[in-house]
Amino acid sequence: MNERRPRRRPGENREQLVKAGLIEFGLHGYHGASTAAIARRAGVPQPHVYASFPTKLALFEACATRALDLLDGSADPGDAVPGPTIPARSAVAKGEPVSGAAPASAGDGRSSEEAASLLLYQLVAVLADPDTASALSALRTRVIGAFGVSELTGHLSGAAAAILRAGE
Repeated sequence: MNERRPRRRPGENREQLVKAGLIEFGLHGYHGASTAAIARRAGVPQPHVYASFPTKLALFEACATRALDLLDGSADPGDAVPGPTIPARSAVAKGEPVSGAAPASAGDGRSSEEAASLLLYQLVAVLADPDTASALSALRTRVIGAFGVSELTGHLSGAAAAILRAGE
């Protein structure tokens, strides 16, 4: 007989999906991440993705907003779930669920800010796609307003370095 997981508080599935989406979208990009993998990492059934977000793009937008909040310092420090961590490469490959209240860094040394930078990197790529750019125009405006060119370049360079390190 399967063991049932404890019932979650209202909004907790949504929070876990955003956290898992930050990792999946950050590592695989918008088109490479699947809602099934995000649901699996969040520890929720896939139908909960669409119960919480009307589209995959809406989930991506929520994740990108969280990433920007983490990077520009506007994330609520008292939040019970401070942000994602990028798990060890073996956990990524297995699509292991995200724990409820993850620490600020994973055992492999990657931080919430690094996960946010990875998602920012993917956001820039999605903004170049004509199919998604218009829907994300408010995020584009926020990125331009929140970061100067040198700070944005720093975040993107850090994300590129993290991607390269992941292959080691």
